[in-house]
Amino acid sequence: MTLARNLEIAESAISNISKLGIISSNKIAHRIKASGGIQNVIGTDQGMRTGILGVAGINIQTLRGMTPAGLRQMAGRAALSKSGNCGELAMVAAIHMIDTGGTPVHLMWFTTPGYDHMWATIGVHPAWQADNLRSWGAEAVWVDPWQTDDGIAFSIEDFVAGKVRNLNAIYNCNTKELVEAGGIQGVVVG
Repeated sequence: MTLARNLEIAESAISNISKLGIISSNKIAHRIKASGGIQNVIGTDQGMRTGILGVAGINIQTLRGMTPAGLRQMAGRAALSKSGNCGELAMVAAIHMIDTGGTPVHLMWFTTPGYDHMWATIGVHPAWQADNLRSWGAEAVWVDPWQTDDGIAFSIEDFVAGKVRNLNAIYNCNTKELVEAGGIQGVVVG
């Protein structure tokens, strides 16, 4: 597929998450929204939390060997509960991209001291190397519904060129070099 088509599918996946009303319990703005506004949160030490809903967060190490049915089941739980963090949102996005005809679709993650993160990709070259984003190919798109308030999709080439940044500098993985050093892992899911 072309980069333009992959970006279109990626943006559709992010828009779908917004339409489903899925929010992240580890994002302050989403917790305030789920609690009915700031007036219901100030001084109460409350807000929606994934644990309160009985939604188990994804352990990124369990993805290897997960069946397509298992992935759909986990994504479905996040959509039904309208709650999830980066892993659950990435799964919902991945399923949407697969259902929209996107290929190949990966779930990717990296870990840095004190932080880990998961996202989806579309169009990554089959011979990609975790420590070399340039090897991911000209059609590769990073699809991260957790980033910003509404999610983000960008071409890997733009990220490598410094035209876009990943996450925020406080996460210590906002540049190509920091992401490559974070030990990226990934699995093809579609």
